[in-house]
Amino acid sequence: MSIDKRTEMILKKEALTIFNQFCSELPSYSLGLLKMYLEKFENDDPDNKTVVFSKKEYEMKLENEEVSDYELQDGISGLLKPVSFKGEIRMMFSMFEGANVKKTNGEYFIYLTCSDIAKNCIFINPDVAKCNLTEEVQKRIIALREEE
Repeated sequence: MSIDKRTEMILKKEALTIFNQFCSELPSYSLGLLKMYLEKFENDDPDNKTVVFSKKEYEMKLENEEVSDYELQDGISGLLKPVSFKGEIRMMFSMFEGANVKKTNGEYFIYLTCSDIAKNCIFINPDVAKCNLTEEVQKRIIALREEE
């Protein structure tokens, strides 16, 4: 999906608001995957939309909590839901365009690919990068798990 320069400018300006709205609607397993994605995105290669990490690596981030196939699928499906933005413009887009779980040599790997809009307008924004790596996402994960 390509967007015009004005729309791109507005999305970049509203990146933190859009990101926070997206996070507020995610289940805890999606938040954990998002946090893992963003840490890898920022540290590995922000020019690449696809981030890969092992299920073991993900579980270690969750303090060695074992993640079931159901929880992993639930988390992935949450990331693939559309974001609706209503501001100076009204639009709907997906933060992620794809997700795969592949088993290689007995180990599961998670492949998450963000959309062009998310990469160029949301995730690359330094305010979003600072926000998503704070304790806020982790606090929300804990709070959601306590509710479940």
